[in-house]
Amino acid sequence: ARILQFWVRWYNRNRLLQALALRADLPQPIADYIQQIVDLF
Repeated sequence: ARILQFWVRWYNRNRLLQALALRADLPQPIADYIQQIVDLF
């Protein structure tokens, strides 16, 4: 069950990061930083 919790958390975090990355009102450095994180995972 613990591994499932890990994947659910990881998936939700990715969804959150993707939602943030899609927001047009983010400052560019922050958008770039989020994109780097998304690319890493």
